[in-house]
Amino acid sequence: MEDNECRDGGKKVRLAIMELANMITVPMSLTTAIRLHVPDAIWQGGANTPLSASQILTRILPSGGGDAENLQRILRLLTSYGVFSEHREFGGERRMNVMRMMIGNMLKKGLQKYSKSEKQSSFSI
Repeated sequence: MEDNECRDGGKKVRLAIMELANMITVPMSLTTAIRLHVPDAIWQGGANTPLSASQILTRILPSGGGDAENLQRILRLLTSYGVFSEHREFGGERRMNVMRMMIGNMLKKGLQKYSKSEKQSSFSI
């Protein structure tokens, strides 16, 4: 009986540690998206057009660079928290746009805190 209790307790501890470790990923991902001007890239031209991670990278890093797969992971994480919404046609690539909620306005206001002259290459995606 004690052996089962010990295993259950160990599972609870591991789960609690995982939850604590994951708590930092959302703010870090949100900060990265804001500093890379991802919402600006999506809203470019005044439209909230769904874009793939590679299309977003082309807009935020026109000279090239970055990893679309890593950006995709960040976008999917933030999608699970309602920051972006995901669109996927049958067999097509994932496309993201900013959720049409208050968070979209919060992100756009947050972008004003960071100057465009900030080196975007300091963030590796």
